[in-house]
Amino acid sequence: MSAAPTITEIDGVEVHWRALPGRLRADLVFRAGAVDEVFHTLGIGHLVEHLAFSEVEDLDPDVNGSSGILTTTFQVEGTPEKVAHQLRSLCQAISDLAEGALPSARIEQEKRILAAEGDVSALGEPAVAEALTVRYGLRGPGLAGLSSRFIEKLSDDEVRSFAREYFTRGNAMLVLTGEPPAGLELPLPEGARHSVPEFLPVPLVLPGEYTTGGEDLVLSFQVPGMTAAVDPVARLVLGTLRRRTFRQLRRDAGVVYDIDAGQALQPRSGIAVIIVRTAQSSLSQAAEGILGILRELRDHGVTDADREVASQEVQDQLEDPHHETLELFETAEAAFLQAPQLSPEALGAAVRAVTDEDVRTWLAHLDSTLAVGVPDQDHAEEPEPGTPGLVAPVMGPQPGPDVTGTVYPVKLLARLAGVPKGLKLIVGEDGVLITDGQFRRSLAWDQVAAVEQDASDPDDVQTTIAGLNGEVIEVPTAALKGGDRAVEQICQHVPQRLQITTLPSDDRAEH
Repeated sequence: MSAAPTITEIDGVEVHWRALPGRLRADLVFRAGAVDEVFHTLGIGHLVEHLAFSEVEDLDPDVNGSSGILTTTFQVEGTPEKVAHQLRSLCQAISDLAEGALPSARIEQEKRILAAEGDVSALGEPAVAEALTVRYGLRGPGLAGLSSRFIEKLSDDEVRSFAREYFTRGNAMLVLTGEPPAGLELPLPEGARHSVPEFLPVPLVLPGEYTTGGEDLVLSFQVPGMTAAVDPVARLVLGTLRRRTFRQLRRDAGVVYDIDAGQALQPRSGIAVIIVRTAQSSLSQAAEGILGILRELRDHGVTDADREVASQEVQDQLEDPHHETLELFETAEAAFLQAPQLSPEALGAAVRAVTDEDVRTWLAHLDSTLAVGVPDQDHAEEPEPGTPGLVAPVMGPQPGPDVTGTVYPVKLLARLAGVPKGLKLIVGEDGVLITDGQFRRSLAWDQVAAVEQDASDPDDVQTTIAGLNGEVIEVPTAALKGGDRAVEQICQHVPQRLQITTLPSDDRAEH
């Protein structure tokens, strides 16, 4: 059994450490991630991370930083003296930023660097990120896979305020693979711990299907949140799903190549996401097969053999030579996020003790909250909302407000070119609405996350309105009578801070 870490405090920062072999590694973790940002400040935590590292003069190549959904982490390794020096430098740089001592020129330089990096997001798996955006819109977990479109519009005050609020000693934890170096100082700003927020999903009509931007089939559904009690259940269900998929859908049926299965959890609820790698010709059979396995588990439970295999997988982790290091960091972060986690020894026993009722409870919302992401299948026409998809109806626009105001109808020439004659845009005091006579999309002004004007082709500027709920309204400016006036009217209702223009020369955002 692994020894428990020593938990202490240095300069108001909670410290977890264990004496482990190898070089000293230190992870300085802050409870600051994409869920703490909004669409027009997305990337601000990543910018703070860059600014802190940029102020460490003798930075080693093996230092690392990462910004995720819930946390931002600074990782350094080396001798105790080097680790202590670099940690102090990082903390001092954060304090200088929070207190306004870091020059504005440095902030501007790092903003340009991040903008040049392009599509950087907090979540590396695009299919999972897209599934979360479908669920939560442009809020909370839904931001995790989106790129930072407004990074160059961040003001110095916004950056410094975020550092003061989230990059503080009360909102930090240090994890060490050895005793804290003598004289270690962590001069961070004062501040309180931020708990993990809970976001409600947007009001989707489920079950439903959407077209993904990738090549894989994606299934997601609601599961319980961060508790130690359901962790063994999730491990057992998802592990059994992988093994049965291999036997039934790969070896026997030959319709699935591989799957990845995991969870994105909040305190009280979460989303299970299953990524299925299959051929276009096998999409329907693969989706039905995966759902069939999950429904079988829900309705009839798991076997004792399933429990033993899952328990043995946990035992195998204990034989990994790096398991003590992994356990130290994973256990510390779970405690930091107030997401209790069992030790590997206790987890193995808990997996064997999972009941069929536990499995039914974990899968209770499978069908009622199912969202299926289907790769583009090159239809002659886009499938209409509400029509049957692979395994669920095609999703349509989300409910929005009725809008009255200035009506911008379709031009005659656009109608002759094939644009629906019922197309019209309405811009009013309460919001914006577009309809083709059959389907409609609308957003209230206070639900607009951003307005983007793509001027990469100056002769055909494209305007897109993005809602906090993930709804997108594309304004067909050239097809509307008075289309340019419509765009002007839209921009008058949306704060300048939420507007961005892509310029033709260098594809950079206009300030």
